[in-house]
Amino acid sequence: MNQSIIEYKQRVVAFIDILGFENLVRSLPDNPKLFARLNYTLRRIKYIEKSRSHPNSITSDLEVSVFSDSIAISTKEEKIFSLVWTVGWLQADLMFVGMLTRGGISVGRTIHEDGILYGEGMLSAYRLESKAAIYPRIAIANGLATKHEKLLKNWIVVDVDSIVYVNPFKFDAVAGGAEELAADGYDPRTVYFKGVREHLINGIANASEEDHLAKYRWLANRFNVALADFNESSLEKIVEI
Repeated sequence: MNQSIIEYKQRVVAFIDILGFENLVRSLPDNPKLFARLNYTLRRIKYIEKSRSHPNSITSDLEVSVFSDSIAISTKEEKIFSLVWTVGWLQADLMFVGMLTRGGISVGRTIHEDGILYGEGMLSAYRLESKAAIYPRIAIANGLATKHEKLLKNWIVVDVDSIVYVNPFKFDAVAGGAEELAADGYDPRTVYFKGVREHLINGIANASEEDHLAKYRWLANRFNVALADFNESSLEKIVEI
């Protein structure tokens, strides 16, 4: 029987994890509002998977695998911009509904085809997410970021601990129903910042563990930097961080 040969070749791989997903699911009986947030999150991830079938979309060159609260995306290294663009928008969108993500992007020989995923690139991305990312950030392997710095410079930043990560505030995400908001005289970007700010303040106030508090404080600091760049006088920084 003839079988096509699957090539074990270099691919850029992103592994993204939704933080606190298990606790959110357990909280559903006591907090019905979570249904809408979780539903939006899973539908947003599913949309990335479905949009691959559109030949002219930026995701058409990506392979996508979704499992429970995690998503793995891979592509050829020359298409790294499409991958970074996709995960950056995903993270930015999910922040608006209060869902935080953490991830790693690395490169290595990887099989990712027809739902099958394994290899050095996947393991490296997973290790980066679980060991180095720490905060709600999508870290990029330093060598990979340096190699593609010119292509990615507008979308990545080097943190104080030298970790390079995708900056979700650079993607100009807006609140859902942007056209309706604009028609009613609201700036969808301002509404987006207000929504993210509210979720971060609530996260800081309700954090029961020190590591959870550290994650929210880290993101609140990055929010404040982005807010200063946005320069909207009606919005206030998060002070108690």
